[in-house]
Amino acid sequence: PCGIGSIGLVASGWTSSPTPGGGGIRFEFAVDQYIDAKAAALAAWPSATFSTISFFVQGEQDAATSVAQATYYAALASFVADWRSRTSAAGSKFVIGSMLPQKFIPGSPNYLATYAAINAAHVQASLDIASVYYSRGPDDRTANDNLHYQPAAVSRLQGEYMGDTLTDVTGPTIT
Repeated sequence: PCGIGSIGLVASGWTSSPTPGGGGIRFEFAVDQYIDAKAAALAAWPSATFSTISFFVQGEQDAATSVAQATYYAALASFVADWRSRTSAAGSKFVIGSMLPQKFIPGSPNYLATYAAINAAHVQASLDIASVYYSRGPDDRTANDNLHYQPAAVSRLQGEYMGDTLTDVTGPTIT
């Protein structure tokens, strides 16, 4: 139950650092949130076993600055590895969501090739990195600014897409 926003993997804010203090303030904050939440849960349920599932919604900062697919993919792979290492959740399930499908998908009225490169890196990560999944949100939403899921109903739809991926990953129940 942790969340933090606006981590540009390549464009700004994050650097690979599997040790405390070097990943950028937002990454460090997210790691600290996770560690604190897990400690609190273990204090309440000392014999509990945790199955970690991380959600990462990404795309805007790196797509907007035309980051190359290979560069972004390398950063994404490091990010997943660093997150798993820092949270002591090796091999944990990791779901990537996209904020910008209207720009990612060829044939979409808002398609941009630089954004499609980020989409391709997300797909590649889901194929190449163990227990990484990609949940691309709905396309052709006219009730938004063509960047983010707006208004709230459209944002909730992206949450449903990611929730469907969670169900696919974990099964219909979490125990």
